[in-house]
Amino acid sequence: MGEAWNDPERCDLAQTFAFACDDLPFEALRKWIDGALDLGAWLILAGHDLGPGGTQVTRVDALAQTAEYCRQRAKDLWVGTVAEVGMAIREARGR
Repeated sequence: MGEAWNDPERCDLAQTFAFACDDLPFEALRKWIDGALDLGAWLILAGHDLGPGGTQVTRVDALAQTAEYCRQRAKDLWVGTVAEVGMAIREARGR
């Protein structure tokens, strides 16, 4: 759970980094998305339950805004599960 972006060309697929997104507003998540886009990196958001907010709760409002932001930026980014993105990276590496 190191908070960092993953370089698709160099990351260890058995040990990827993730940003904890529990109880954070959309603006914090948007900054991480924009940072990943600037770096050409893979961003993993890790959260627990969904709800209005709390210690181990990803805010539904922030998640909805994040989904809409990603839809608006669809030409610039790809949203997928860790398994989907990991498999695409593995295939691109020829392994």
